[in-house]
Amino acid sequence: MMTIRPYQDKDLARLREICLETSSFKKNDEKTTAFLYLMFCDYYALCEPESVFVAADETDTAQGYILCAKDFQTYRRRFRRFFQPECDKLGPYFFGIVRGEMFVHGLYARRYPTHLHIDLSEAARHQGVGTRLMDALKAHLREQGCPGVMLSCGAKNENAVRFYLRNGFTIRQKVAGSCLMTCDL
Repeated sequence: MMTIRPYQDKDLARLREICLETSSFKKNDEKTTAFLYLMFCDYYALCEPESVFVAADETDTAQGYILCAKDFQTYRRRFRRFFQPECDKLGPYFFGIVRGEMFVHGLYARRYPTHLHIDLSEAARHQGVGTRLMDALKAHLREQGCPGVMLSCGAKNENAVRFYLRNGFTIRQKVAGSCLMTCDL
């Protein structure tokens, strides 16, 4: 049985592994790996660890996680200052992804200031762990007074889209192969 608990510093390496395991990007490319860590893992664990939850197995090893930036404006300011320069060094492809994500999320940030990422290892899937992680984060965000949350996923990732729809999200926009979804809290 997986336990949902707050993030601990010891979890970072495992969160990075899960991030790579679940990514649709190439895994053998050093630049891609660096980008995935910067864009989808490290900011949250290092800058907003209080908003990161993990699904831990019986050995207390993370098998999944959900993480978020509670306020898009704060996230954008910090990311631009500390993480974006590192992403930009990786090349124009990654430069474009960062700016595209910032632009699209910025369109919805007033109503949905929080954005999240969730990933599960193979061992944590099909057990309700994703829903339990989502419930933990939503409860945390409600306590913080957050009005809504957004995310983006691959538009062709039908399993992910169905999961988010079951968990209260609505599709707002599909652009460049990505599906932006929102949820009122």
